[in-house]
Amino acid sequence: AWVTATAYAARDVVSNSGTWYIALDAHTSGATFAGDQAAHWRVYQGVIVSELADAVSATLGRTWSA
Repeated sequence: AWVTATAYAARDVVSNSGTWYIALDAHTSGATFAGDQAAHWRVYQGVIVSELADAVSATLGRTWSA
């Protein structure tokens, strides 16, 4: 489960309110999951490596768009 004030690595998977999420980047969680969700997490649906690319490195595939 997601925990406040925790260091997460990119691609860590956590559950929150019955839904699984994957971390987009390395970060330390804030006070609430809702506050972190838009910037650091996406719903985990068995994504593939090409879908985990970020704006800094497009070498893994398509970058995320907000």
